[in-house]
Amino acid sequence: MTRKRTIKAALFLLLLISVQIGVQAQTRYRFDPRFKFSYDWGMNKMKPNSLSFDFIAGLHTSEQSSVGLGLGYSSHSHLFHEDPSSRWFDSDSWFHPKYKTVGGMALYLNGKHNFTDSGRLRPYIGIDVGYNWFSASDLSDTGTGGFFLRPQLGIDYCSRLCRLFFEVNYKHMKVTKDDNINGWLSQFGIGAGFSLEL
Repeated sequence: MTRKRTIKAALFLLLLISVQIGVQAQTRYRFDPRFKFSYDWGMNKMKPNSLSFDFIAGLHTSEQSSVGLGLGYSSHSHLFHEDPSSRWFDSDSWFHPKYKTVGGMALYLNGKHNFTDSGRLRPYIGIDVGYNWFSASDLSDTGTGGFFLRPQLGIDYCSRLCRLFFEVNYKHMKVTKDDNINGWLSQFGIGAGFSLEL
């Protein structure tokens, strides 16, 4: 499956689940669409920093807990070497001045739990588990990507119209090429966003 077909399939799946969540929200649960922006600092030698935007189609299962499906796009700096013949994570290439800025797309399940259901400030923990694809032009047909994990710790500020939130997170991703594991990328990030709580 090509990268474009994969993206279209992921967007269609997210739309179907969002509609289903919206229907359920009218009968029993509350639909919780969330929008998040985050910046992540690389913890590996190559320091692959990234800027990300996420949409999470969430569903409150109780006053304090929610589950959902997330779709995120990120722009990574200094992730892949410009020379496609160079090996990823090769110690001879770590400090080469020319690296690509490439895009990544993550599709994941999200879980979130607030420690309290009252007051304007409500701390929470959360986790994202899914799969991440990278879109380097010369590697787009090799199925680059891998397992994606992102635990979070944050706080909600609840107003009458929406929830604003701020969080810190740790992102851990596997990078693969031609079904061979080439390495892991780790990042520490901060994020902020809002939830409409329809």
